[in-house]
Amino acid sequence: MADTKDLKQQIEPHVQEWLRKRFGVRFRRQSVPLSEHGAKGQHQFAAVSEDGKIVASVKSLSGSN
Repeated sequence: MADTKDLKQQIEPHVQEWLRKRFGVRFRRQSVPLSEHGAKGQHQFAAVSEDGKIVASVKSLSGSN
C-alpha cells in the first residue's frame, strides 16, 4: 500500500483554510480527549476549531490493492 502521509499533510492546511472561511474561526491540527462508557483516550484531528466545537479528519487511501 502506498504511503499517503505526505499528501495528507499537504492537504490539511487547505482544509483548515476552507473551514476557517466557512465557519469564521481558525482551525489547527490538535489532539482531542475522547471518552465513552468510562474508556478514555485521545485522537489527533486534522482540524479543530479554536472554540473546540468543530473537529474534522482528513483521510486518505492509496487506491492500490
